[in-house]
Amino acid sequence: MAVNTKTVSGFAALVLALAAPVVAYFEGYVPTTYADPIGIPTICYGHTGADVVAGRVASRAECETLLHGDLAIAFAAVIVAALLREVGAKSVSITTMRG
Repeated sequence: MAVNTKTVSGFAALVLALAAPVVAYFEGYVPTTYADPIGIPTICYGHTGADVVAGRVASRAECETLLHGDLAIAFAAVIVAALLREVGAKSVSITTMRG
């Protein structure tokens, strides 16, 4: 099964455009580092990771960039899982997605 990269790219852009405002609404905008309910250092719209350090302050534009990056990572994981399920494989090469 060939994957049309233009179709996948367009679909990804649509999903991210629809998901970002929803996630932003429910996560809330916090431009400074805080501990989430289980103590994980968090910033912006629920962003976590090694780049989140105590005392960090982020602009709204930086927070939106982090949000879009986080959503893109989540979306890519869903696509890879769907491809693995489709081909019945335990692993897939990124070249499988090139078209």
